Amino acid sequence: TRATLGTHVDDLRVRAKPKHIELLRKHLESRFGEGTFEGWDGSGSHVCEYRGWTIETTPDGVYIDQKKYIDAKLEQLELSKDVRSNPDAQASTGLQKEFESKKCALQWVIGTRGDVSYRGSRHASASKAPTNRDAVELDKTSDFVKSTSHKRRFFPKLEPPLAVHTYCDSSYANLPDGRTQGGYMVTVEGATLGRACTVEVHS
Repeated sequence: TRATLGTHVDDLRVRAKPKHIELLRKHLESRFGEGTFEGWDGSGSHVCEYRGWTIETTPDGVYIDQKKYIDAKLEQLELSKDVRSNPDAQASTGLQKEFESKKCALQWVIGTRGDVSYRGSRHASASKAPTNRDAVELDKTSDFVKSTSHKRRFFPKLEPPLAVHTYCDSSYANLPDGRTQGGYMVTVEGATLGRACTVEVHS
């Protein structure tokens, strides 16, 4: 199992002589090996890129998008007419491999695209034994994300104390097939910070 943690240091304040600040900057860049540390006076905006994420810092807050990554790396599946006309059949070995590859590429986008997080979760659940229908649905999600690659998340600059609210709910065996579903949403000062829902795999 491997995890990747992306950290954006929005405001590193240092007071020192210019030559010492430059030494610190070079040390941080060499130590962490990813991203850059650049000076910003707080006016206008500052843009940096980190592993497919474009992060724009402004006086009002931070914008994050993955347009460049989506346009360059996210590809749709190659689906034949036979696959589309037999949705309940088990996906072929080749299509299963392609499904896994395209699904992983989509997972990297979910961090900035909360509007497809649920669909991404469903695709991940189907990756062990995907059917042709699962492949078609993944292809639809990829097409939607590519057609809306311009979307980005905005994190406004907030002053403490912050009002954080969490809402969660679940229902027991209320789906037609007897499965249970549940979900949650977290807001900060009225803005949605995160949300997710899930459906029981088996009844």
